[in-house]
Amino acid sequence: MTGTVFGRVLHAVIKNILRSHDFDDVLSQLTPDEVCAKHGVNNITIDYTEENYRQWTSYKLYADHVRPMVLKENPKVSMTRLVQLIAAKWREFDSQNPYREQSHSSAKKNKEGRWKMLKCVCSV
Repeated sequence: MTGTVFGRVLHAVIKNILRSHDFDDVLSQLTPDEVCAKHGVNNITIDYTEENYRQWTSYKLYADHVRPMVLKENPKVSMTRLVQLIAAKWREFDSQNPYREQSHSSAKKNKEGRWKMLKCVCSV
């Protein structure tokens, strides 16, 4: 049930981003520090272990572990800002992951197509 509720909230956040024409911020690949500076959010430092790199193989797994840490430092952060910061931290984590599969790089080639589909699905 929790996953379903999170999915609904994430869908609502994405719709709000698209509705507010803030979609370029999501696509602009801001670093975590840039997201924090832009929106007045506190960044957190996470010391990643080898086990983290092996286990957190998707954004969902990563976000499930990192979200409570970000919320602890930013208890009143909006859901939009929370998702933006976690996404920026995921990109940073994923780019540093020494166990990233080769197929991961080919999946990034389809990124633009996924964003177009997402924008179409969430269009208002």
